[in-house]
Amino acid sequence: MLNSYVRAKATLHPRFAQTYGKLQWYCLDFWARELGLDTGILDSAKTYGIAELLAIRHPDSQKGPWDTGLYNAVEDFRELYIHDRVTK
Repeated sequence: MLNSYVRAKATLHPRFAQTYGKLQWYCLDFWARELGLDTGILDSAKTYGIAELLAIRHPDSQKGPWDTGLYNAVEDFRELYIHDRVTK
């Protein structure tokens, strides 16, 4: 699981960095189109044998939290964003 999580973050980081702070960052419809997601994506993934699923509780800042049911979830997209930190 950890390896796929690291790969997913590495793949998504450039997309997140390019969009962070812009209006699209907060738009669920934008991310659904950008990432090719639909509302039943987690159930479909489970049906087809994908074992590790992660939901996003607040995918749209203009709306309330989603009920993620039994799925593990992060609060919003920012938790998936890799921050470049420089230590002095």
